[in-house]
Amino acid sequence: EGHLVVAGGNKILVFQLLGSELGQIAFLDAPIYTTSLSTVKNFILIGDLQQSIFFLRWKEENRSLNLLAQDFGEMEVASSEFIIDGSTLAMLVADNLKNVQIFSYAPQSSESWQGKKLLSKSEFYTGCTISKFVRVKVCECTVSNQLRVSELKMRADLVWQVMQGAFTACGSLKDVKEVNRYAGFFSSYEGSMGYIMPLEEQVSRLLMELTTLMTKRKEINTYGLNPRVRIKSWWTL
Repeated sequence: EGHLVVAGGNKILVFQLLGSELGQIAFLDAPIYTTSLSTVKNFILIGDLQQSIFFLRWKEENRSLNLLAQDFGEMEVASSEFIIDGSTLAMLVADNLKNVQIFSYAPQSSESWQGKKLLSKSEFYTGCTISKFVRVKVCECTVSNQLRVSELKMRADLVWQVMQGAFTACGSLKDVKEVNRYAGFFSSYEGSMGYIMPLEEQVSRLLMELTTLMTKRKEINTYGLNPRVRIKSWWTL
């Protein structure tokens, strides 16, 4: 709506361009210290140094920031961002302990305390301290019905195609089409990069089969190490 949202310390400020100057039109007091801020349409997601995340909505009628929901747990948020899959909106949150959580706003759920609580849908360990999420638009690629795990055993290029997911289309992947889907591309203090994104069910099943195949290969399961941990570390490079 042409407004600028700024986070400074524990203040969330909203500015509007008035002539040749920016004028403050609204503010909100955050709990302790804001470490991340992202927006989509009139929704705002802020991350706090100790008090996890807060989901806000901007109302143009009365020019106010309204708290919709929050995570009531304690978390040192390093970065946060929205991810979108069609009409589904979710929130990516990375903390300083190298964990990533995915939250959703579901006011109709009985677990959401009448919509006041953000629900944690997934949590996993990344092995790296994420410094920044950036929301990027992706395209949809449908995997051909002829693509099978038996082919993955023979062709390394098909493995690369699957790992690329919905970002490219080549070989046995069908044409790309535009969808309302956004991923969270991230970088870490350790120097690694990666992305977290929604997947089609068929692609998800294929990746699970690929993971099982790689886990059982003798070339990977060496030195008594856990092959799943090694695969995970490779995919984050």
